[in-house]
Amino acid sequence: MEDLPECRVRNTRPFEHIGIDYFCPISTRENDINKKVHGTIVTCTTTRLLHLVSNMATTTLLHALRRFFAPRYP
Repeated sequence: MEDLPECRVRNTRPFEHIGIDYFCPISTRENDINKKVHGTIVTCTTTRLLHLVSNMATTTLLHALRRFFAPRYP
């Protein structure tokens, strides 16, 4: 079996190493109204914690990433 990547076994803070995935429209139903949602998933590669962003508009995504990184990296 192959060794784990260094970022998985080294002592690091959560979300120091991340992966970002975007997902295409998913049909949802809210209050009997069908709608499609886009999203972004930010995953910590060390702890596998998730942070979800429910909109894929450029400004929304940039604001979400700023809010996400600000408390972690002053």
